[in-house]
Amino acid sequence: MAADNDSMVKSGPAERNVGEYAMKMMKQLEAEGRLKTRRRNTWLIRRHMEVVEKFCDTPRQVLGLSLPEFKERVKVLQSLEISLEDALVIALSYPSCLSLNSTAMFSMVSLLKMYRCYLPKHFMKNPYVFSLDSKQCESNLQHLKKIGLSSESIGNLIDANPIVLTVPLSNKAEKFAKQAENYQSSSNILRFALKSSLLKSGEQVSLNEDFNQVVSFLKELKIDISKLMQKCPEFLCTSYASLLETYQFLCGAPLYCEKSHVAKLLMSNPHAFLQMNKSLFQQSIQSLSQIIDSNMKLYWLLQKSPMLFVDSSSIPLERIELLKQYQFSDKEIVGLLEKVAFVFSSKSSCNLEKKLRLLLSTDDITTGQVCKSAFILRAPLDKLQKRLFFIKFKKPDVLKLHSLNDIFFSNNHKFINEICGSTLTEYLGIVDVLDHV
Repeated sequence: MAADNDSMVKSGPAERNVGEYAMKMMKQLEAEGRLKTRRRNTWLIRRHMEVVEKFCDTPRQVLGLSLPEFKERVKVLQSLEISLEDALVIALSYPSCLSLNSTAMFSMVSLLKMYRCYLPKHFMKNPYVFSLDSKQCESNLQHLKKIGLSSESIGNLIDANPIVLTVPLSNKAEKFAKQAENYQSSSNILRFALKSSLLKSGEQVSLNEDFNQVVSFLKELKIDISKLMQKCPEFLCTSYASLLETYQFLCGAPLYCEKSHVAKLLMSNPHAFLQMNKSLFQQSIQSLSQIIDSNMKLYWLLQKSPMLFVDSSSIPLERIELLKQYQFSDKEIVGLLEKVAFVFSSKSSCNLEKKLRLLLSTDDITTGQVCKSAFILRAPLDKLQKRLFFIKFKKPDVLKLHSLNDIFFSNNHKFINEICGSTLTEYLGIVDVLDHV
């Protein structure tokens, strides 16, 4: 592959500048499908192209890279086993006044490759790592090996935050590692715990004395602890008594959940599980009991929209009454709760009543259609008014031929030209009258 890349760098007619050459190479790689590698998502491919296109459009720099200098940069990077597309972007991203050729850089590249790190990310976002002392970094990483992490897991942590290269592991982290050794997938638990800490998301502040009981509780529910650590690492810091109280409450009236139901709920939304408050939950149940008549329906709603039960203020009774006034059936209201809980939020739509009145004043729009395309209730009132006014004036049968989502969420071109068969000028002329009402 390296030989193929090298031939690509040398081949082709003479280009006028670096940008033109880089663009040609990148388009050739894209045409050959070589941008679609295992570790690269669509957004990253797009970013590659955007970087090259931007450079091609504005290639001027204070000093500037000549084409031979640029090709030499690419060659050096490829000698480090960096792919051609990444080498092109890295070479363009570094100012021309800086050298990419240093002993420290080569030794750090070797170290990072040993741990299967994603080199382009560090060249682009963390270039300082290539000036570090590789021997000292390796010494710091030995602490991670001692607690049982694989080379790939260590590389994953370096990619998350390369600061692990600069300092050794703390005593607190090593203590956590010893406790985690007693459980299956301990390597994954450690990796997710450390990664969350490095990303400052759900930092493990301390482990409670009942840590072992918490883990035993999770194992009894057959919860994959490593997956839970990834979603909600603070779960392992919670009180066992609090978890047990929530579990007993869910298994009692009115839900009567089975162990498997609790486990599914816990994994689908562990944060809501931790925040569950008995008194608020009971208030929510009282409000919902008007329209939900079985514990199984309550459970499904709890799983799909757990925050409804965490904060009873998110389902004010007046919202339910409002929907009933507009002839929504209990089944339709429950469906809205499951699909678009924002309708019941006190913060959601202060214009909810105006939107319902506007939509349902038209004979061709039913409550069933609104439920089926419920996200239109999030659309601005002004947009709903203008499009509905234009349809009534220009093409009333559109409401029978298209879904409400297509009508109210399509872009202006599709709505005006394709759905209504009109022009922008005609549309603006018709809806302009609303601005003067």
